[in-house]
Amino acid sequence: MSYNPTTINQAILDSLVSSFTQVKTYLDTKDGDLSTLIVQLQSDIQGLQTLTSSDDVNLDTVQEIVDAIKTVETSIATILVNDLTTGGVTKALTSEQGKILKGLIDSTNLNLTSITNRVAALESGQEGLKTSIAGAESQIKSLFSVVENS
Repeated sequence: MSYNPTTINQAILDSLVSSFTQVKTYLDTKDGDLSTLIVQLQSDIQGLQTLTSSDDVNLDTVQEIVDAIKTVETSIATILVNDLTTGGVTKALTSEQGKILKGLIDSTNLNLTSITNRVAALESGQEGLKTSIAGAESQIKSLFSVVENS
């Protein structure tokens, strides 16, 4: 005979319900307060039966549910990565790594802004240099013109 905790638990609960029913029947004629207590106990037992019932034969005892939760916790622990070097399509970064990535992105954005500003300054300086060169060319042409005419 194989051991099935659910069947054994159910048999125990059924036995308790039967015993309480017999006691209730006896006490109904003796004392109303105990009868009320028995009805409450029966209700509590029924609640426990409902709580522990499951249509999944792999999760039909509290211990099996606890074991399943532990397995999921272990699985989650192997999925989460707390560094920026581990790769894999089945891995997920922790929120701490997300904060580090955000810091890197923010820093990169600041650097890009700085570079953009420097390029703009160089372009502005280049325009000034072009204007100066154009002015110098004009002066040189004027000097050549004076020299040729003299």
